[in-house]
Amino acid sequence: MRVYRVCDEKEVKTILKDRSLKNVGNVFTVDEKLNTHKYKEGVKYMHFFREYGDVFYFDSKDRNYICSYEIPREILKPREGVGYYLDRELFRTWEKVEEFAVEVDLLNINNLIRVEKINDLIFFDEFIANDYHDKIEQVYQSKILKKTFK
Repeated sequence: MRVYRVCDEKEVKTILKDRSLKNVGNVFTVDEKLNTHKYKEGVKYMHFFREYGDVFYFDSKDRNYICSYEIPREILKPREGVGYYLDRELFRTWEKVEEFAVEVDLLNINNLIRVEKINDLIFFDEFIANDYHDKIEQVYQSKILKKTFK
């Protein structure tokens, strides 16, 4: 099943360097105000969205890529939940969004199928004007990235 994740330049570089996902993800504690996931203590997770457009609930100024993953349904289904995010227009109400919290140990580099720069997809002046994106473009266009992501 195709799912989507927002990640920063550091995460992409780490995956390329290690050729694995073992050094990405985070440890979370249960917070019923933020989502319905039941995290295991000390376990690293990565969150994925079912719908492509849902990645834009995140503050895109701090995030640089949308990564598409192909993950088997049998892994995703038991890890399905709901995340609560501020609405994307007025940031005043909470919206329920379908998402998955998957243990990093269940994933590998072959699950990652595509990396897209956010500023190629949306038009925030802050993105376009920032020199930081020139550095990201160099990483994105590198031979390693072209080999790794089809």
